[in-house]
Amino acid sequence: GFVFDGYFVFEVKIIIKGKNGDRFRKWPQSDFFSPSKFSDVILSVEGKKFHVSKQILANSTSYFETLFFGDFMESQKSEI
Repeated sequence: GFVFDGYFVFEVKIIIKGKNGDRFRKWPQSDFFSPSKFSDVILSVEGKKFHVSKQILANSTSYFETLFFGDFMESQKSEI
């Protein structure tokens, strides 16, 4: 990522390679295009909006943990 015009610009590619035991079965079912009771932030990517959970993403990668819970202006936004 890099900073441009005061914004943190990044590209994210997420690949789910498989599941580990029951871990994925306990996650909420979502199509990610509609708000759910578990989504608390919207990721806007190339005109598409993904309704996701900061906690789930932050728990999955240190990148999202830093973005959502670090000292970045994105941590306070409801749509990124």
